[in-house]
Amino acid sequence: MIETDGRKRTPSLNPSQREGNRNLFPSGGDKREGKLQKKQRRFIMKKFIWILVFPVILFSYPLDLTFGGRAAGMGGAFTAISDDALCLYYNPGGISMLHKGESTFMHWNFGNLDMIHINMLSVVSPVTDKVGVGFGWVSKSADLKQMGYTPLDTTMMSDNQFTFGVGIKLYKNIGIGINFQRFMLSSDTGGKSGFGVDIGIKTRYPNTPFYAGFAIKNLTAGMGDEYYPSTYRFGVAFMGLPISRRRYIQRKEKSYRLAVSADISTKPWGIVQNDTLYKEGLIHCYFGMEYSPMEWFSFRAGYNDLEDIAFGLRIGYSIYFFDFSYAQGKKDSEFNVPIFGASYKLAFTVKM
Repeated sequence: MIETDGRKRTPSLNPSQREGNRNLFPSGGDKREGKLQKKQRRFIMKKFIWILVFPVILFSYPLDLTFGGRAAGMGGAFTAISDDALCLYYNPGGISMLHKGESTFMHWNFGNLDMIHINMLSVVSPVTDKVGVGFGWVSKSADLKQMGYTPLDTTMMSDNQFTFGVGIKLYKNIGIGINFQRFMLSSDTGGKSGFGVDIGIKTRYPNTPFYAGFAIKNLTAGMGDEYYPSTYRFGVAFMGLPISRRRYIQRKEKSYRLAVSADISTKPWGIVQNDTLYKEGLIHCYFGMEYSPMEWFSFRAGYNDLEDIAFGLRIGYSIYFFDFSYAQGKKDSEFNVPIFGASYKLAFTVKM
C-alpha cells in the first residue's frame, strides 16, 4: 500500500503481474473451462479405451448381436416371430414352421469402427411338412492396422461361426429346433476352435395372431479353454391384420400388415459392473414393430438397451427383397453422444 494525502491506494500492476495473479487465483470462468477440458479429455480417453477393448470383447465369445436387416430394424425383438431365414439365429424352433425356403445375406457397417467387418449368411428350407433345416455362416474380422497406433500395427483377427439347424413340428402350432455350431478363431498370434449348441421353441395360440418363443443360446458352448455363458431369451408377438385371407390359405405364407413384438434376455452368470461393484446377471429388453401396407414394402421401428433406437425399411419385387436398418448406437452417459456412432445393416433376401 502507498499513502498519499493521508489516503491508502493500491499500486497499479503491469500486464505481466496481472496475468500472474489470474494464474494464482483463477476466476469462475477459468474454473469452468478447466472442468470442461477435463471432461473432454475423459471422454476421449473412454472412447479410445473402447476402441481398443471392443474388438477383444467381440472375438472373445458370441455377443447378443442383432443380425439381419429385418430383425435389426425391429430392435432385435424377433424370438417369437422367427418366420424367415433369421430364425436360425434368433429361435431355431421357427425352422419347422416355415412353408417355403429362404436365404438372406447381411453386411454390417459397425458405426465409426471401420476396422471391424461383420457379414452373415442364412439359408433355411422345409424338408417335409413337419421338418425343416437351415445353414448359417457369420464372419467377424478386424484389421487393427487402420487405427494407426504402433502397438496394434500388426494385429488382425478373424472369427467364423458355422451353424447347422434342424426344426421339428411337434403339433400344429408348436415347433422345436436345435442348432449345432462350429467356432473358429484365428489371429496373428494363433488360433483356436470350439463347438456350441442352441435350442428353441416357438408356439402360436390356436386361431389367434399371438405367438410366443423361447430360446437358449450357448446351451453348451466354448472355444479352446473358454466356456461361453448361456443366454435365455423369451419373446411374445402379435402378428395380425391379414393382407389377403384367401392368399394366406392358398400360398401358406405369412400375410399380415402389422407385427408388434417384445423380447427379454438374461445371462444369469454374466458379469456386469455398476457404480460401486461387480455383480452377476445381465438382463436386456427389446421392443419392435413392423407395418406392411403392401407386400413389397415394410416399415420397422424398435428399441433395445444395447443399440438404443432403431428403424428399418424393406423394398422388394417378386421374390427379391432389400432390407436396410439403422441403429443409433449406445451413448455415453455423461456427454449423451454415441460412443461408436450409428450402425447400418444392409441385407438381400431371396424367397424360394
